[in-house]
Amino acid sequence: MAAALKLPAVYRPVYIDEIHARFSHSVTTGRPFLERLTQFWTNHFAVSVDKVAVLGLAGAMEREAIRPRVTGHSPTCC
Repeated sequence: MAAALKLPAVYRPVYIDEIHARFSHSVTTGRPFLERLTQFWTNHFAVSVDKVAVLGLAGAMEREAIRPRVTGHSPTCC
């Protein structure tokens, strides 16, 4: 239980860095519609920092799982 209470403090710097990266990408992108779609799907799949289990992973989930597939096409694998 004590370890769970410390998680927000451990993941906060990661979360702040991810916020800055997402904001920078949002305001400089040449494809604002795709950015809105990414935000929609991130919200739809409930990638939320309010859930301690995904607090440190929310940015990576959006960047690595949602963003590459936002148009419905899977990236080439292996």
